[in-house]
Amino acid sequence: MCAFELCGDRRRHFLALKEKSAGLFRGRTASIQKAMEEARKASEDANCRLAEVEARLSRLGVEIDGMLAVAEKDAVAEEQRIKQAAVEDARKIVEGQNRKSRRPQRRRVEN
Repeated sequence: MCAFELCGDRRRHFLALKEKSAGLFRGRTASIQKAMEEARKASEDANCRLAEVEARLSRLGVEIDGMLAVAEKDAVAEEQRIKQAAVEDARKIVEGQNRKSRRPQRRRVEN
């Protein structure tokens, strides 16, 4: 076997190995690209769901703010009603005392 034949054999082995490994790398590259595409789609889906949740939370925040405003308004109105009722009760008590003091005193007749 001469040096040229040895080089030729090595070259053929190298080319065969190169073809096999190219196929392996091509398959590996395709699987990586497929995985990256699936990850991109999953990320897009997650971002859409996140946007929906954030929108719902925002609407809930607005709704809660409205409920708090109504509760505050109702509390102020209830406070006013209670104060007016207390003033009216005090007025009635004073009127009752005034009526009692204006009545003539009856004397008890002792036997």
